[in-house]
Amino acid sequence: MEILPRIRKWFLKKFRMEKVSVLLALLVVYMPPLWAQQYLTMGVGYSTAFLGSDELNLFKETYNAVYDPLLLEGMRGFGASVGLQWEIGYRRMGRLATAFLFGARNCSGQDIAQFYNGDSRRLKIDIQSYFIECEMGRTFKNIYVNGLLTLFFKREITLYSRASQLQPKEALGGTYEGITSFSTDLGVAIGYFKDPIFLTCKITYPLFTGGGSTALRDNSPEKFRERTYFFPDDYEAYLSGGFFHGVKCNIDGLKILVMAAFAIKIKK
Repeated sequence: MEILPRIRKWFLKKFRMEKVSVLLALLVVYMPPLWAQQYLTMGVGYSTAFLGSDELNLFKETYNAVYDPLLLEGMRGFGASVGLQWEIGYRRMGRLATAFLFGARNCSGQDIAQFYNGDSRRLKIDIQSYFIECEMGRTFKNIYVNGLLTLFFKREITLYSRASQLQPKEALGGTYEGITSFSTDLGVAIGYFKDPIFLTCKITYPLFTGGGSTALRDNSPEKFRERTYFFPDDYEAYLSGGFFHGVKCNIDGLKILVMAAFAIKIKK
């Protein structure tokens, strides 16, 4: 009688193993191929960035408050700043998609206040940086969806401040510069590939932006003599001689990028 349970146990174990083997065989037969085509890519793109910071927002609010009765149109912030990007790198396209890219990006935007008497205040910002980017995700025929992480380094920020028909102190004219050691963005890349062109749309948002301890400054001799070398975060305090902070170099924001890249096959 003890033999029957053993036979039954052996039979069930054998059946389960054979069933698993059949399932594995079916998976191997019907699974999308794991081959991957590798490419070197070279591309250019157009970017839009919504730049801002707490200090810039405070400057905008205090400037508009000081000149409110005289303003035809107040400062609104940089809004959608635009720029260009180039990149070179490596892409691997199979069931899984990966990419490692290196490149440079610039971005430029401006904010203008208009007075009833025709005067104006103009702020212009330029940001230039290099970056290293890593992508990883899935492909669906000719479409790929990747998560991405971007490390920006040597991020140089220049803020140009100009005003017409105002006293020098009120005008706050100058060229204020600063460098951020690095910053990181996290986002998604959605693209379409048809040999030999990659078309990619990327949306990223800052995960960390350095420069929080460094202020934008104008290093001209006259600014040092007047002790006005920092671009102020509080315009009202700046005019009254009160206490204010300089606008920090951690100016950043949401970025949207459209890229077109030419691909060269290197291995299959």
